[in-house]
Amino acid sequence: MKKSIRLLPIAILLCAESWSSVSAAPSQTLVLKDGSVLEGYIARQRPGDNMEFATERADFYLPSDGTQIIEHTVRYADLNDAWREWAEHNDVLEGIGDGRTLTLSDLLTSDGRNVRGVRVLERGAHVRYLELTPNSYSVSWDTIQTVRVTPRVRTALSGIDRTYTLSSGAEYEGQYVEEVPGKTLSLLKNGVIEVFDTEKVVRYVMKPVNSNQTLFEQSDLLDEVVRRDGSVARGIIVERNYTSPNPDDNFVVIQYESGNAESFRMKDIEEYHKLPNEKFTPVYDILLNQGDVVFNREVIDVTPVTESGSSLYLESDSSSLVISRERGKAILSIENRPAPGAEIKVVKMQTSKSKNKKNLFGFTYKDLAHAFIPVSVTTSVNLTTKAVYEFDESATYIAYESSTGRAWVFSVK
Repeated sequence: MKKSIRLLPIAILLCAESWSSVSAAPSQTLVLKDGSVLEGYIARQRPGDNMEFATERADFYLPSDGTQIIEHTVRYADLNDAWREWAEHNDVLEGIGDGRTLTLSDLLTSDGRNVRGVRVLERGAHVRYLELTPNSYSVSWDTIQTVRVTPRVRTALSGIDRTYTLSSGAEYEGQYVEEVPGKTLSLLKNGVIEVFDTEKVVRYVMKPVNSNQTLFEQSDLLDEVVRRDGSVARGIIVERNYTSPNPDDNFVVIQYESGNAESFRMKDIEEYHKLPNEKFTPVYDILLNQGDVVFNREVIDVTPVTESGSSLYLESDSSSLVISRERGKAILSIENRPAPGAEIKVVKMQTSKSKNKKNLFGFTYKDLAHAFIPVSVTTSVNLTTKAVYEFDESATYIAYESSTGRAWVFSVK
């Protein structure tokens, strides 16, 4: 049974029931007017009322009057990963070796509340504490200073962008990064944040960044629309439309995983929910200098090559990378930032005998002319070229760059 008790005057109601998330990192941050900061995501919104915010981390302020702090130590072995990482990063563990401990606190307030297992960061005129236990809070809209979203990292090749249409007809596209409830909305584009008056934004359209992935693979959260008749629609909201002069005709559009979409009038919606999306599969680039080459995101040794006539020989058949076949195929991605005219070709290693019966390992120029063809080649916005190969035969292979004479050996098992 979920219960709510007052945590801060007016601002927040603590829901004792915790939650779990499949997302790798908090996607939103609430900054409250009293200075408290909550990291997680908006799990539920009630239009014109309040929101429920699911947290992974929260930094709260409390009045010091009537707040009792009870300290206790927790062994390092008994801490969860979040507290271990925080304690090590902030160098606050006491003791040495396996005997290290972290001081945490329980807070008893004048109205009888008990906040357990937190770290007190400040005390005196107020009490500030850190909570790293996932939780859920009901937050009044009028207590929120800012809603923020962490911008995508430079290496992110997937995600969701927004297009805002203003009442003037102008359109702006970028990442949704900040909102001051009832006042402004902000988009990030090319390193510049564009701020808009909320009342002037009449249409939001969401679209995926990566054309090679589905919308559902690029969104960390799903949307649920709960109508006043009790029906529920689950998918991803791709449009919010306020263009009608009659407020009753404003609507949202939700896209289902099937690809179909459906619109709902906002006047008929009771609540909006957010849920972790198990289909979320973010794609990240790798930043390389010109000439760098990685194989399945690994740096492997360059093998010296000796040319003799139409053949090229390696010093050995030793491979720096072994790829396992799954369901009959092995997958290799070669990523590099090539110099102009540079090209990497993949061939199967050939074995022969020298005149003195010594094993020779290499390939020929004819092999290069019939090199393996990648199943896909893409170049990212960061100028990283990625070639993906599939192999169905267990053997030793060579990746060769003729312009530099570099060779890399890998094997499929």
